[in-house]
Amino acid sequence: AFIKKMVMDELKEGDDAYDKYDAIIADPSTTDDQYTQALEELMVEQADALIDISYYCFDTGVKAGYDLDPLLDIVCEANLSKLKDGKVIKDTDPTSPRFGKVLKPEGWQDPAPLLTREIRSQAAKGFSATDFSFDPNAKISDIIKPVWSDLNKRP
Repeated sequence: AFIKKMVMDELKEGDDAYDKYDAIIADPSTTDDQYTQALEELMVEQADALIDISYYCFDTGVKAGYDLDPLLDIVCEANLSKLKDGKVIKDTDPTSPRFGKVLKPEGWQDPAPLLTREIRSQAAKGFSATDFSFDPNAKISDIIKPVWSDLNKRP
């Protein structure tokens, strides 16, 4: 319940930032400087919310005992396999219940079986949150940077 509340709070902060930005750009008297400042504030709020949400999610996964690196690899591989010629293909039919969703190309494979196998493997090895050593003084960027750098190496 705590993690859900925290993530929802961050999402609300992001929504509030968008509402503020939308109000500023909708005002015909908004100057270029005000627009630039509003855009910068929106970007800062977005970055803050995204990082906070990521932190809460990663922290929850680690506390649950997951080795997140292989799990992230599996999900990222599945998501990246949705690209066609390097582009995301979305359902553009406004009458479709999947309108706006990313379409899965022919041959796409659901990551659930691979996740299940990896989680079972981790459980069989006895991985648990108590096995995870966490430096409370470490910066979050030092903890997740290896994950992001691996993702950036993907084609």
